[in-house]
Amino acid sequence: MSRSPYPPWELAKLAGSAGDYGKALFYLRKALERYPSSPWIRIDMAKALAGLRRWDEAGDILGEVAKYGQFDQRATDTARKYLDEIRSKSKRL
Repeated sequence: MSRSPYPPWELAKLAGSAGDYGKALFYLRKALERYPSSPWIRIDMAKALAGLRRWDEAGDILGEVAKYGQFDQRATDTARKYLDEIRSKSKRL
């Protein structure tokens, strides 16, 4: 089995942009194993979960960003923005 030259996070972004949120989530979990303190991987995981309409899980993941993004205000602000969007979408459905 050959190893991909792309890290899991990049593969996740490709899958997500193609609308394959299940595959994106698979790669994001692998990326999180490698970079467990990354708030940005968590933000992308929340986007994938939202794409799968798993609103509660997406919200939980975004809640973790405050913990892991304590030194990255931009990540924290981005997570809050997506959390507001997810809450809005989940209430409309």
